[in-house]
Amino acid sequence: FHFDGIRIDAVSNIIFTQGDPSRGKNLGGIEFARRLNDTVHQRHPTVMTIAEDSTAFTDVTKGFKPDGLHFDYKWDLGWMNDTLKYYGKDPVYKKFAHNQIT
Repeated sequence: FHFDGIRIDAVSNIIFTQGDPSRGKNLGGIEFARRLNDTVHQRHPTVMTIAEDSTAFTDVTKGFKPDGLHFDYKWDLGWMNDTLKYYGKDPVYKKFAHNQIT
């Protein structure tokens, strides 16, 4: 088998206690995400790691800095869904739906 990348779903549940930003950071989860990414990158340097995260947490793709999670990319599921809906519209009506992708 060969994988080009790995996508981790619901990263907000790893970052925040019970997935709720108001409950504070989940330090154990954050350390787990860092170690997971570090291990993947050390053993397989060409594999991409992708975090599915729609929160405003700024350190998801902060690289190999101490406070980052070390993911390569962030997948914003809300943006993806909005974009797919927009592109699914008849071209005649797209001009009325530009707000879906901005």
